[in-house]
Amino acid sequence: MDMALSDIGVKYEDEEKRWQIELADTVRLELLGTVLCRSGWIGLSHSHSFWELVYIKKECSDPYEMLCGGQHLTCEQSALFLIPPDTPHIFRNYGRKTAENMYIGFSCQFQPEKKLSGEMPVMVRLDNPYAVSIVTMLNEISELSKDEILAALDKKRIDFIRAVISVFRLVLDEADQYENSNSARAILLCNKVKEYIMQNLDRHISVDELARQFYISANYLGQTFRQNTGMTVKTYHNRMRMESALRLISEDEYSISRVAELVGFDDIAYFSKKFKEFYGVAPSQIVNRESV
Repeated sequence: MDMALSDIGVKYEDEEKRWQIELADTVRLELLGTVLCRSGWIGLSHSHSFWELVYIKKECSDPYEMLCGGQHLTCEQSALFLIPPDTPHIFRNYGRKTAENMYIGFSCQFQPEKKLSGEMPVMVRLDNPYAVSIVTMLNEISELSKDEILAALDKKRIDFIRAVISVFRLVLDEADQYENSNSARAILLCNKVKEYIMQNLDRHISVDELARQFYISANYLGQTFRQNTGMTVKTYHNRMRMESALRLISEDEYSISRVAELVGFDDIAYFSKKFKEFYGVAPSQIVNRESV
């Protein structure tokens, strides 16, 4: 005789205490490789259906560029980039020495791009232990022969997956920190940019250089600085140069040509022209006023 479950006093969800999460935070490795990039080397523009971590290994300070997602990201030192899926990118080595690209491609089930509200690709800070871990493994793999790489990857597969997840954790944590305290961080960033500019008044400074200095995209830095100061980085830099020039001329310790050098102008005629545009009088008129 069959009995219905209701006949034997079975009760369901209302009396159960259950905690359950569907776990899908998995990473699948797609490819691993390395390519030597001689001086003047220009790679092919390409994209993948998966994520990619690319480590640019450089032995000396000279220019290397990645064009990706509408951004021109340059590095003079070794750098680690996180590139999202379906994003065309191309590498160029403008330096005098050979560089090495080491890369690992992977797919994610947990769709981290939904949490990454900032611009992509991301330049990952190399001073973080998570980044150091994956760079160390890539360096080790790159020194092996092809047959050895296959065996090593078999042994290190889980380590690579953990390292990839850790890099994502680093990037996501930094994204959350910026989102949670965006205003304070924007002000801090602008203050650091101002300080850097004041320390380098005697030369040209580009937004790309500042972006490399502070490990953020050039677009984000430029927009943040303008929103918080009402000026572009270039306008602020020029203003500081002119204000410094006026102070130095007024102190009457240097010649006008020396003042021009101190604020980053090689051509004294061009300096005088810019000074007059800014203050309405030529530098020589300031000197004459002070001597009267």
